[in-house]
Amino acid sequence: MTEEVLLTGIVKEWTFRNPHTWLRLNVSTPAGEVTEWSIESAPPNYMARRGWSAESLERGEKVTILISPLRKKDEPHRGILLEIDPAKGEKLIVRPPGQFGRPATTD
Repeated sequence: MTEEVLLTGIVKEWTFRNPHTWLRLNVSTPAGEVTEWSIESAPPNYMARRGWSAESLERGEKVTILISPLRKKDEPHRGILLEIDPAKGEKLIVRPPGQFGRPATTD
């Protein structure tokens, strides 16, 4: 979890069920191509305790997320959600620095 990547894109799907929540995000490249990212997040009960639900994100909504990408070369557009900043509502830090395997600092 030492690498962190900031992505801005359009929500394709927000899945809020056990065992983990998932965000599918369409991200445009500088060349104008769209790449779908598959981002795993915390279990629904963890997210619900922070005020999130199945309705927190809507298809077509623009969001900015901070992820830790997977290291697998055969799955280049996957990662673990660290933070999410939706177009509406408050920013959510899913994995605070120094917790849940995330380093305390990211130098």
